[in-house]
Amino acid sequence: AGLADNHGRWFDFYAANLYRLDGAGWPAAWRARTLQRLAAWGFNTVGNWSDPALGAMHRLPYTRSIDVTGDFASVSAGYDYWGRMPDPFDPRFAQAARRAAARAARDVRDDPWLLGYSPTTNWPGPAWGRRGAGRWPSAPCAATRAARQAASRRVEKGYGTPR
Repeated sequence: AGLADNHGRWFDFYAANLYRLDGAGWPAAWRARTLQRLAAWGFNTVGNWSDPALGAMHRLPYTRSIDVTGDFASVSAGYDYWGRMPDPFDPRFAQAARRAAARAARDVRDDPWLLGYSPTTNWPGPAWGRRGAGRWPSAPCAATRAARQAASRRVEKGYGTPR
Protein backbone atom coordinates (compact mmCIF):
# COMPACT_ATOMS: atom_id res chain seq x y z
CA ALA A 1 0.00 0.00 0.00
CA GLY A 2 3.00 2.32 -0.38
CA LEU A 3 3.69 2.32 3.36
CA ALA A 4 7.43 1.58 3.26
CA ASP A 5 10.20 1.70 0.69
CA ASN A 6 11.73 -1.49 -0.63
CA HIS A 7 14.45 -1.39 2.05
CA GLY A 8 12.10 -0.97 5.02
CA ARG A 9 13.98 2.06 6.32
CA TRP A 10 10.91 4.19 6.87
CA PHE A 11 7.29 3.64 7.65
CA ASP A 12 4.42 6.00 6.90
CA PHE A 13 2.33 5.96 10.08
CA TYR A 14 -0.11 8.48 8.64
CA ALA A 15 -0.87 6.25 5.64
CA ALA A 16 -1.01 3.21 7.93
CA ASN A 17 -3.65 4.90 10.08
CA LEU A 18 -5.62 5.85 6.96
CA TYR A 19 -5.42 2.23 5.85
CA ARG A 20 -6.70 1.11 9.26
CA LEU A 21 -9.57 3.58 8.98
CA ASP A 22 -10.61 3.08 5.34
CA GLY A 23 -9.02 -0.18 4.19
CA ALA A 24 -7.54 -0.70 0.75
CA GLY A 25 -9.53 2.21 -0.68
CA TRP A 26 -7.91 4.68 1.70
CA PRO A 27 -6.40 6.98 -0.98
CA ALA A 28 -9.81 7.75 -2.52
CA ALA A 29 -11.42 8.11 0.92
CA TRP A 30 -8.60 10.44 2.02
CA ARG A 31 -9.00 12.61 -1.09
CA ALA A 32 -12.78 12.93 -0.63
CA ARG A 33 -12.38 13.70 3.09
CA THR A 34 -9.59 16.20 2.40
CA LEU A 35 -11.64 18.13 -0.16
CA GLN A 36 -14.62 18.13 2.20
CA ARG A 37 -12.46 19.48 5.03
CA LEU A 38 -10.81 22.13 2.85
CA ALA A 39 -14.22 23.45 1.78
CA ALA A 40 -15.55 23.34 5.37
CA TRP A 41 -12.52 25.27 6.60
CA GLY A 42 -13.01 27.99 3.97
CA PHE A 43 -10.20 27.07 1.60
CA ASN A 44 -10.99 27.99 -1.99
CA THR A 45 -8.04 26.41 -3.83
CA VAL A 46 -5.99 23.23 -3.82
CA GLY A 47 -2.48 24.63 -3.56
CA ASN A 48 0.64 23.83 -5.48
CA TRP A 49 2.50 20.60 -4.66
CA SER A 50 -0.76 18.95 -3.59
CA ASP A 51 -1.84 15.52 -4.79
CA PRO A 52 -2.75 16.08 -8.49
CA ALA A 53 -5.76 13.78 -8.00
CA LEU A 54 -7.33 16.44 -5.73
CA GLY A 55 -7.51 18.90 -8.62
CA ALA A 56 -8.70 16.22 -11.01
CA MET A 57 -11.77 15.67 -8.81
CA HIS A 58 -13.07 19.13 -9.84
CA ARG A 59 -14.40 20.19 -6.46
CA LEU A 60 -11.97 23.06 -5.83
CA PRO A 61 -9.84 25.09 -8.25
CA TYR A 62 -6.19 24.00 -8.31
CA THR A 63 -2.73 24.93 -9.54
CA ARG A 64 -0.12 22.84 -11.33
CA SER A 65 3.62 22.62 -10.74
CA ILE A 66 6.03 23.27 -13.57
CA ASP A 67 9.48 21.73 -13.32
CA VAL A 68 11.76 24.07 -15.28
CA THR A 69 15.02 22.31 -16.09
CA GLY A 70 17.62 22.87 -18.74
CA ASP A 71 20.96 24.35 -19.67
CA PHE A 72 20.53 28.00 -18.67
CA ALA A 73 22.50 30.44 -16.57
CA SER A 74 21.94 30.83 -12.86
CA VAL A 75 22.79 33.51 -10.33
CA SER A 76 23.65 33.33 -6.67
CA ALA A 77 21.25 34.75 -4.12
CA GLY A 78 24.03 34.86 -1.55
CA TYR A 79 22.74 31.78 0.26
CA ASP A 80 22.17 28.98 -2.19
CA TYR A 81 20.76 26.28 0.06
CA TRP A 82 18.32 25.06 -2.60
CA GLY A 83 20.79 25.78 -5.37
CA ARG A 84 21.40 28.83 -7.47
CA MET A 85 18.45 30.76 -8.84
CA PRO A 86 17.76 30.49 -12.59
CA ASP A 87 18.69 33.67 -14.43
CA PRO A 88 15.25 34.83 -15.64
CA PHE A 89 16.88 37.07 -18.24
CA ASP A 90 18.77 34.25 -19.93
CA PRO A 91 16.89 33.48 -23.19
CA ARG A 92 17.57 29.77 -22.62
CA PHE A 93 15.61 29.99 -19.36
CA ALA A 94 12.62 31.47 -21.20
CA GLN A 95 12.79 28.62 -23.72
CA ALA A 96 13.02 26.01 -20.94
CA ALA A 97 10.08 27.61 -19.12
CA ARG A 98 7.96 27.53 -22.29
CA ARG A 99 8.79 23.84 -22.85
CA ALA A 100 7.98 23.01 -19.23
CA ALA A 101 4.68 24.91 -19.40
CA ALA A 102 3.72 23.06 -22.58
CA ARG A 103 4.44 19.71 -20.90
CA ALA A 104 2.46 20.69 -17.78
CA ALA A 105 -0.49 21.96 -19.84
CA ARG A 106 -0.68 19.00 -22.19
CA ASP A 107 -3.47 17.17 -20.32
CA VAL A 108 -5.17 20.08 -18.53
CA ARG A 109 -5.00 22.94 -21.03
CA ASP A 110 -8.79 23.37 -21.26
CA ASP A 111 -9.66 22.51 -17.65
CA PRO A 112 -11.72 25.41 -16.22
CA TRP A 113 -10.76 24.34 -12.67
CA LEU A 114 -7.07 25.03 -13.33
CA LEU A 115 -6.06 28.47 -12.04
CA GLY A 116 -2.50 28.50 -13.27
CA TYR A 117 1.00 27.19 -12.88
CA SER A 118 3.80 27.60 -10.38
CA PRO A 119 7.44 26.75 -10.98
CA THR A 120 8.89 24.11 -8.69
CA THR A 121 12.11 26.06 -8.47
CA ASN A 122 12.90 26.86 -4.85
CA TRP A 123 15.16 29.86 -4.61
CA PRO A 124 15.82 31.81 -1.47
CA GLY A 125 13.65 34.77 -0.65
CA PRO A 126 14.69 37.89 1.28
CA ALA A 127 14.10 36.39 4.73
CA TRP A 128 15.93 33.12 4.15
CA GLY A 129 19.41 32.13 5.06
CA ARG A 130 22.10 33.15 7.49
CA ARG A 131 22.13 36.62 8.98
CA GLY A 132 23.17 39.05 6.29
CA ALA A 133 22.50 36.59 3.50
CA GLY A 134 19.24 35.82 1.80
CA ARG A 135 18.84 39.04 -0.14
CA TRP A 136 17.30 38.84 -3.57
CA PRO A 137 19.98 38.04 -6.10
CA SER A 138 22.16 41.05 -5.52
CA ALA A 139 25.31 39.10 -4.93
CA PRO A 140 28.03 39.91 -7.43
CA CYS A 141 27.73 38.00 -10.65
CA ALA A 142 29.71 38.12 -13.85
CA ALA A 143 29.08 41.09 -16.13
CA THR A 144 28.30 38.61 -18.89
CA ARG A 145 25.27 37.21 -17.02
CA ALA A 146 21.92 38.23 -18.48
CA ALA A 147 20.63 39.19 -15.01
CA ARG A 148 23.56 41.57 -14.46
CA GLN A 149 23.08 43.13 -17.90
CA ALA A 150 19.33 43.61 -17.31
CA ALA A 151 19.99 45.19 -13.90
CA SER A 152 22.60 47.51 -15.42
CA ARG A 153 20.20 48.64 -18.16
CA ARG A 154 17.53 49.39 -15.57
CA VAL A 155 19.91 51.41 -13.40
CA GLU A 156 21.22 53.32 -16.42
CA LYS A 157 17.67 54.07 -17.56
CA GLY A 158 16.69 55.41 -14.15
CA TYR A 159 19.92 57.14 -13.12
CA GLY A 160 22.04 57.56 -16.23
CA THR A 161 25.36 56.02 -17.13
CA PRO A 162 27.93 56.02 -14.30
CA ARG A 163 30.77 58.48 -14.83
